[in-house]
Amino acid sequence: MITHLQKSWEEMESSRKAFCDLVNSANEAQRQFKPTPESWSMENNAEHLLLSEAGIFKFFEKYPPLNSTRTVGASSKVKDFLYKFILKSPIKVKAPIESIIPKEQMNWAELQEGWQNCRNNFQELFETIPEGRENISVFKHPIAGPMNMEQTIQFIHNHTLRHFGQIQRITKDKNYPG
Repeated sequence: MITHLQKSWEEMESSRKAFCDLVNSANEAQRQFKPTPESWSMENNAEHLLLSEAGIFKFFEKYPPLNSTRTVGASSKVKDFLYKFILKSPIKVKAPIESIIPKEQMNWAELQEGWQNCRNNFQELFETIPEGRENISVFKHPIAGPMNMEQTIQFIHNHTLRHFGQIQRITKDKNYPG
């Protein structure tokens, strides 16, 4: 793996571990608890993250990063900065595509296994990216636009942190099961 991507990868894995640790500390009723009928449970948040990351990996399968020749421009960097700001803020953002909205078809054990498998696939892919391709566009986010590999890793990390914050808020709800 490119040296400077290693730090971003470790941050991304750290956020997933914190998310999983919090969900693992909850019982089944707590994992499925929704503060309101429209809100997501811990498991819904986990499924959304898995579906999002699996979608990114499907993009990589369709458009292999090693085949990309397009560089990420200044406008992409501005969009990336704005999207990072939104992910770190309390601003609500609707999932940009239907395929990443939770379907409530998997339990926590299945979600955790699927998420680990997805991350293993990412790691294998990331390790194939050679030096000198740091500014090549490898993923096109539906809102933020083209991203290079580091931006993609940072997006996944910040996206996980956003949903980690959501599950922390779930645990503080007055009706959260004891």
